[in-house]
Amino acid sequence: MASEATDDEAKPPTLVCAPCWICLEDGPDDNGEPLVRDCACRGETSAGYHVSCIIDYAKVKTNQAIDLRETQQKVVEAVHDPWKYCPNCQQPYMGVVSLQLVKALLDHTKHLPESHYVRFRARCLHLDTLSFQLSFSSDNHSVEVEAKAMLQTLEENSSELAVSLLGGTSAGDYHIKALVAGESVRPLTALGMSKERTGDVESAAILFKSALEYLDVAESSGYWCDGSQRDSIERSLRTIKREMGLISPSEEVAELRKNLKRLIQENEDEMFIVLEKHNLAIALMKTDPPQYFEAVKLIKEC
Repeated sequence: MASEATDDEAKPPTLVCAPCWICLEDGPDDNGEPLVRDCACRGETSAGYHVSCIIDYAKVKTNQAIDLRETQQKVVEAVHDPWKYCPNCQQPYMGVVSLQLVKALLDHTKHLPESHYVRFRARCLHLDTLSFQLSFSSDNHSVEVEAKAMLQTLEENSSELAVSLLGGTSAGDYHIKALVAGESVRPLTALGMSKERTGDVESAAILFKSALEYLDVAESSGYWCDGSQRDSIERSLRTIKREMGLISPSEEVAELRKNLKRLIQENEDEMFIVLEKHNLAIALMKTDPPQYFEAVKLIKEC
């Protein structure tokens, strides 16, 4: 069970910086909260901000998208960017600030129908933030529970998801299942990584397999997915299978050959191709008998 955070731990650290770039005040806000700067902005002359000011600024952007009945892409930008990225350094908010912002976004959109697209995007950002926590934190029980609940909420409301704010477009035109599946891949992967770190490899394997299934659904409907996601998941799954004695060296070589062929055919980034060649070379040296000649050839290509 995750330990309860103290009041001091729940607040961002104070710092010396220029006044808040929104309200131009250099002291605490009306609630006594100090200036913070939990992004990539640096230096005493770089502006800080009050979390409350960022929330007000982001609310305006989101409300404009709702009131103007913006297009799908505009909604993504309005419900995602101002709540996640600092407009000055263009980098994501981190740590406590990111959590405060996403919780404020969920609260700001809770009046909307369960199937409203803006509310869907808010939940996706919440999942994205939880995934980041799962990837880098060691005490994840409460985060895991929250992420699983949010994934279930997305799934339950996917059939009535109102993608078009204009109200005249069929939700099916936007491949809702693919959309939900695509947004579920990262949190499922992060949950699997969390389980793997704690030694629960069986649960990790189930989660990784689910992530791959969702990825297949998303890609089959044309939903854009990061190619490195599949490689990372499959690599983790192979490691688990090896540890559990569920895959032989020859079977691992066959899987790696297949994946390397896919990477080359799809013209993926050279970095991923080199990494897979390296993995294949290592696997070839573990077969019986070892296939040193091909392994050395692959290593030279790397």
